[in-house]
Amino acid sequence: MRGWTATPAACDALIRFREKGGTVILITNAPRPHDSVASQLDKFGVPRTAYDAIITSGDVTRALLAKQAGRTVFHLGPERDRGVFQANVRFAPVDSAELIVNTGLFDDLNETPADYEPMLRRLRLRDVPMICANPDLMVEKGDKLLYCAGALAQSYQAMGGTVLYAGKPHLPVYDEAFALVAKALSAGASGRTFDKSRVLAIGDGLRTDMAGAQAAGLDAIFIPSLLHTEGHDLTDSAAIAALFKNMGRLLVAAFDHALYKEVMDLVKSKKYSQTQASLKVLGINFDALTELAMKQWSIPEVIINAMKLVPAKTLAAPKNRQEWMRQVTEFSDASAQFISDAQESEKEAFNEKLLKRFGNSLNMDETKLDTLVSQITEEAQVISSQIDLQLSESTQTEAKGDSKNADLSSDECYPSGKPTQALELLSCGLQTVNTLTSTPGYKINALILLILETLYKSLGFSFATICLKDIRTNQYRARQCLGDRDSVEVQRNFVFSDTASDVFGLSMKKNVDLSITDSKDSKVQSMLPVWHLELFSNTRSFMILPLIVESKPIGLYYFDRQYAALEGITNDEMRVIKEIKREILTALRS
Repeated sequence: MRGWTATPAACDALIRFREKGGTVILITNAPRPHDSVASQLDKFGVPRTAYDAIITSGDVTRALLAKQAGRTVFHLGPERDRGVFQANVRFAPVDSAELIVNTGLFDDLNETPADYEPMLRRLRLRDVPMICANPDLMVEKGDKLLYCAGALAQSYQAMGGTVLYAGKPHLPVYDEAFALVAKALSAGASGRTFDKSRVLAIGDGLRTDMAGAQAAGLDAIFIPSLLHTEGHDLTDSAAIAALFKNMGRLLVAAFDHALYKEVMDLVKSKKYSQTQASLKVLGINFDALTELAMKQWSIPEVIINAMKLVPAKTLAAPKNRQEWMRQVTEFSDASAQFISDAQESEKEAFNEKLLKRFGNSLNMDETKLDTLVSQITEEAQVISSQIDLQLSESTQTEAKGDSKNADLSSDECYPSGKPTQALELLSCGLQTVNTLTSTPGYKINALILLILETLYKSLGFSFATICLKDIRTNQYRARQCLGDRDSVEVQRNFVFSDTASDVFGLSMKKNVDLSITDSKDSKVQSMLPVWHLELFSNTRSFMILPLIVESKPIGLYYFDRQYAALEGITNDEMRVIKEIKREILTALRS
């Protein structure tokens, strides 16, 4: 699909494949009968000559219900999904039903799985089995994150409930597809019989399509073209982000083990965090290296943004897709440490940290976490046995050492998101800046961007930009941006003039570095321009660093966060910030 219109080349490929004797079966996790999906595809412009049949999780749900004939059913899901049921189904209230058919939340716009825990616990006490008609966990609609039936099934399973899944990645839907293909071949004149080794699965979901293909023993092609689209299961995007989260570290370990060991030795000394150590040894931290690699490989921006650090504090429920993906990616990275840590006592302590930080935001409790960790551990053991993975004694020792020194994020942070070791990070950044400026033939743009990134990461800001003066209009405009805001929108609206009497104009006129700890303070509010109040309505703290060369204003650096920074910036931190700023001013003079 391209938007909500079928891609002609894809349809043509399927048509030509069928003309040459191939069979095309479309499998979807829609909790509806296949005829309703076929009508939907008609509207999208998918010709019926492009496929032989459609199998939905709704179809499989009907088949599973047929095997439970005679049982009363409680429908957990909205009225619009009632089409999944045939006329002979007998419905019953939640406290007397003998079977649950789960198609999703009653009100997915306003509810979460947590709202259903009391109901699910009552059902679990009676050992009522559940059929999950849609294994998807979460999708995005507009600016809303919506939970799906799979999230409820996951909660029920964590309580010990029995769940039968009707859709991908579980086998019943593939068994239906195999039966259809076998029937078509036996009815044809080709004389061919069904051979699973000749089946190719094509999909855009890791957790559904690719995992399902693996479970069914099929070759597969992964096409992640829809990972950023509305209505797509967000867990796939988060899975890819989590997969690549440590790519910078892995690249160094793979291509220069001596340098990697030097970094990790500093970490094990407990004098440096991983971020500090990588900055000191490499001149760039692992996270920044990961981001550079992802951009070089043309990984979608939505995936790259999901890898950015989140504050090392108890997290609130995510407000949007990007925030949710960051939290899931961070959780995945942190929870992976369970696998390498063999000490049960350390696991318990780490478990508590995980729950404290992520429990509320990701709808996680102790039972769910234990279940998840057990599943991950079992899968890791299976993978290890399949590839005959054996860790050397030195590797095991190193892994244990890392786990003891590792925390839930690269650095401990204040509630604002500012690292507690900001001074050390700034100092490492200054060294990197000095290294660049001492390199013959370096580019001024590279220095501008390096300083932008150094201050952005060292002080834990969520957004940063460099504004430069347009000599034609005497206005300052945002140019390069870092962080979680729409850079196009910022560049279009972050504009102010020489004559402005607000906090930006005064900072430029007076050549004063400003650090605002709480922009919601009434005195600060009165000094903020309307465009800033509208564009950065959720900003609570920010910093402005004007760039003045020989009394001529050039531009400014701007950084902000969504949280108040009551800890402020210390005198020592500001001293290093000014030294970093002096490097760019010197470069601009020359």
